[in-house]
Amino acid sequence: YQRRVHGEIFNELPSSLTSSISLYDNLASLKKVNFIGIGSLSFILALARYLKPSVYFDQEYIVRAGQKADKFYIVKQGKVQILSRDAEEVVGIYAEGSYFGEVGLLLTGY
Repeated sequence: YQRRVHGEIFNELPSSLTSSISLYDNLASLKKVNFIGIGSLSFILALARYLKPSVYFDQEYIVRAGQKADKFYIVKQGKVQILSRDAEEVVGIYAEGSYFGEVGLLLTGY
């Protein structure tokens, strides 16, 4: 969304407006994430302001096995396939509301 479709427009908006858009767009998704949803509302609101939407298309890799985690992903729409290391077999699927990247992100200290 931001990176591919509306990146230039979104990046030109005042930071207060982009913050409000991020809050509105991400609040419901964050409340569904187990370890975030148990936090205080002020914590969730603060976190929601820092999320940036991205769009990925069919056949596009989001992360690869062994890659250092530097992002946390929440699947807001569609599905994400989890492939075997050789990318020959689908070993799992993340559906809407699923998330990934949290463990590596927490362990690497980003």
